[in-house]
Amino acid sequence: MKSLFLAESPLQLISAAAARKRFGESCDDVLVIKYGDSSRSVNNQHLRQVEKLFSDVKIIRLYSSKNRVLTSLKEMFLYIRMLSIRGVPNIFIGEFRSVWMHRCLEILNSKHAYLLDDGIIIVDIFNQYLSKGIYKPNFKISRYNVLNLLYGFLCFATGSAKGVPYRLTMCTAFPFEKLGCSEQLFIKNDYTSSLFSGEFKDDDSVFYYFGTKYSEAGYFSMEVEILFLNRVFDYLRKKGFKIVYVAHRDDAKNKLDLIESVGVEVQRFDCPAELHFFRKGSAPKYIGGAFSTAVINIKLIFNSEFVVFFKLPISDVSRNKIDQVIDVYDFYNRIGFDVIDLWEDDPVKVREGLNNR
Repeated sequence: MKSLFLAESPLQLISAAAARKRFGESCDDVLVIKYGDSSRSVNNQHLRQVEKLFSDVKIIRLYSSKNRVLTSLKEMFLYIRMLSIRGVPNIFIGEFRSVWMHRCLEILNSKHAYLLDDGIIIVDIFNQYLSKGIYKPNFKISRYNVLNLLYGFLCFATGSAKGVPYRLTMCTAFPFEKLGCSEQLFIKNDYTSSLFSGEFKDDDSVFYYFGTKYSEAGYFSMEVEILFLNRVFDYLRKKGFKIVYVAHRDDAKNKLDLIESVGVEVQRFDCPAELHFFRKGSAPKYIGGAFSTAVINIKLIFNSEFVVFFKLPISDVSRNKIDQVIDVYDFYNRIGFDVIDLWEDDPVKVREGLNNR
C-alpha cells in the first residue's frame, strides 16, 4: 500500500483524489470515508458521487449514527482495523478538528501526515495552529469516558503512540505561496491539471452565487443572512446579472424558500460544484460568494472571468467567529481577489468594540 486517505466531506474527497494523482496512484491505496447520519442526506449523496473517483482502491466506509455511543463504537473497530496497515508511507487526513482522524494517526504510529483541503477553514487552521507548530487541537474529552478508556487501553496494548507529537503538512490548492508561507508547511495540490482538465464551453448566461451555511453554523441569525443576501442580489441586479443561488448542501430549506421568494433561482446540485460543471462541460464566467472554497476552486479550474467576494456584515457576526471571518477576507485580499463591502465595517473597530463589551 502506498497511501491512506481519511475523509468525511465531499471537498476532502476531491482533495484526496487530486493528492492521490500527485503522489502516484496505487491499487494498494486505502480510502476511509465517514458518512453522516440520516439527517445529512444531501452531504451523503455528494460523498457517494465523489467516491466514484476512487473506483480502483479499497474503500472502508464508516456510517455515523445519531447515537453517539454507537458511532464511537464503530470508530473503535476502525482503529483496530488500522493496526493491520501500519507502515503506510503517505497518510492524508481531511479534517484537522476530527478526533477519529487524529486517533487513527496515533494508532498508525505516524510521525508525519498531510492535511487535505476542507474549505476556507484551512486559513483559520493555518493561522491558529500550523503556523505556530501546533499539529493537533486540544480535544476536550473526558478522561473517564468508558470509550476513551477503551481507546487508551487499545493504544497501550498495541504499543501505539498516544500523545506522541507528529507533524502535519498542508496539501492544498490554496495559494499560500503568495503569503510567503514556508515550503515546509505546505505542498501544492492542484485540482486543475490532475482532475478537471479538458475543453469547456463558456456559461455566460448567469451569475452563480455560491451559498454557505452561515446562519445554520451560528455566524449570525437567519434574519441577518437574508438581509445580507438581499443587498448582494440588489448589487448584482444593478450590474445587469441574472442570478442563480447555488445552495450549500447544508443550507436550511426555509432559507432557500426565502431566497426564491425574492425572485432568485435556487439550484441544488447532486454533487460538488466543481464536479457538476466538469460533467456538464461548461465553464461559469461569473461567480462569487461571501466566503466559499467552491468559488476559488472553480476560478482555478475554469478560469472564470469575473470573480468577486462579498464581505459578511462583520459587526453582526458572533463573537467566537469574528477573528476567523476577518482573517478569511484578509487572506482573499492578499491573494488578489476582489472583496466588496456592502456594509463598510472596519475590522479594527469591530475587534476593539468586542474587547469593550
